Amino acid sequence: MSNQPQIKKEKKPFAVSKLVTWTLGSLVLVLCLFLIFRKPKTENPVGSILIEIKSLPNNINFLTDADIHQRVDTILENKNFSKAYCEQVLEKNPYIKRAEVFQDLSGKLKCVITQRQPIVRVINQYQTHYYIDKGGFKFAAQTGTSARVVVVNGNIQEKVNPQDTLKTQIAQDVFAIASFVEQEVFWKQFTEQLYVDKNKDIHLIPKVGSFTIVMGNANNLTEKFENLKIFVTTILPKVGWDKYKTINVKYSNQIVTEKN
Repeated sequence: MSNQPQIKKEKKPFAVSKLVTWTLGSLVLVLCLFLIFRKPKTENPVGSILIEIKSLPNNINFLTDADIHQRVDTILENKNFSKAYCEQVLEKNPYIKRAEVFQDLSGKLKCVITQRQPIVRVINQYQTHYYIDKGGFKFAAQTGTSARVVVVNGNIQEKVNPQDTLKTQIAQDVFAIASFVEQEVFWKQFTEQLYVDKNKDIHLIPKVGSFTIVMGNANNLTEKFENLKIFVTTILPKVGWDKYKTINVKYSNQIVTEKN
């Protein structure tokens, strides 16, 4: 019998890198299968629909519950309904400033609508009608709707696009003057209309008297309106409301009148 020493076979080291590779490969495979077979997540099925339209001052309302309900019904025809998509579609309406959509666990859908608040209605030189809201945004005046606000017409070139900002200086000046009138009860009750003449001067046409007031532009509005208020409340009652053809306040700290 041989006395040769026995040679022990050494165990190969554990292949950690192979295990890591196999594990990562399995995870990737599971993720791919999940993405392929998973069902898209949708909102809860919609049950009843509740519409809330926030009213504007002076009972101005461009929209009705039926208008919004009809639009939401159309949106719901999309099988992958979502609240975000519903809000996006509703806000394409020129009269809607903001749409907020909520859904409770029972599926009841509530739509809260904030309307744009107009402060002036523009009739430009192309006879296109549109509104400017309190934020300085233009929106189209749809047929069959109206709001009791100051109207401006005359030499106005600016047109309107959906949810459009003011582009020209004359439109910005009209907005500034209309905003000033809107903020004070005295001027809201006094002002009938604004008009832009061929020289781009803005005229304020009062509800009483046979004169027009030349405002010029929107510079120094506080000073112009303060001087004008003193003239209207102290001078005109004494001399008569039909004595002047124009009252010009466009120049700094002075009033120039033209008699009839």
